[in-house]
Amino acid sequence: QKVHTLLCPEYLLQTDRILYRIRPKDEKHPVLLPVGEKAQFRIEKDHMRLRVEDLDNKERDYIVVSMTPRVDITAQK
Repeated sequence: QKVHTLLCPEYLLQTDRILYRIRPKDEKHPVLLPVGEKAQFRIEKDHMRLRVEDLDNKERDYIVVSMTPRVDITAQK
């Protein structure tokens, strides 16, 4: 028997105050996001719509796995 293991890419999206851990909603055809690039996003219902201008400027759906306040920002206050 062949065992087929799928790797689920997970990304860390950093904003001014929150770190989002996200995964692509389309697990069969995930697009690899560039590391260290700026992205625009919006939250709609239970998912995040993310767009990276330098990639192809298309909006894609992501599942928010977790949201964590940035420690470096909260420590400064």
